[in-house]
Amino acid sequence: MMKLGKKLMTMLLVGCAGLLVVACTQSAVIVTPPVGLDEGMDAVEETTDASRQSRSNGVEFLQAEEVFKWVVMEGNPEYFLVDVRETEDFLEASIEGAIRIPAGVISEDEIIQRLPKDKKIILIDYDGSVSREIASTWEELGFDAAVLVNGMESWNEYPTVKTELSVAAGSGCS
Repeated sequence: MMKLGKKLMTMLLVGCAGLLVVACTQSAVIVTPPVGLDEGMDAVEETTDASRQSRSNGVEFLQAEEVFKWVVMEGNPEYFLVDVRETEDFLEASIEGAIRIPAGVISEDEIIQRLPKDKKIILIDYDGSVSREIASTWEELGFDAAVLVNGMESWNEYPTVKTELSVAAGSGCS
């Protein structure tokens, strides 16, 4: 457990150093530094189960335990987390490393142009329903998109971070 705590602390520090904020006109992409972990560390276990990934209509679905292991614990740079929930909910509890893009602007050209084409984009919402539609659209645009099965509802066993808002929406681009 001590090794795990050191690893998470190191990941938090590295994550804080690398976070950026991008805000353009009426839409905003919010990237914020984590300020602390909520409870949930007891749920950290090594899993030996085979991957529980599934596909439906071309959209890949990932289980919370997979996302936690690959993204949070291993810090795999091949994944990019996008949270489309409301700002207040994102600030209260989000997955470490996730950025917030409001669902209402998620398909705007300036947002789409900033998404990485070389990473698997994992979409996070409340229950997986909104993310499914967005992932399907992004797949058609050539992105490798996946959905967190059952959204943040499935994340209750894993740690979250609280964040502070760094830049207000609508502040413009330089």
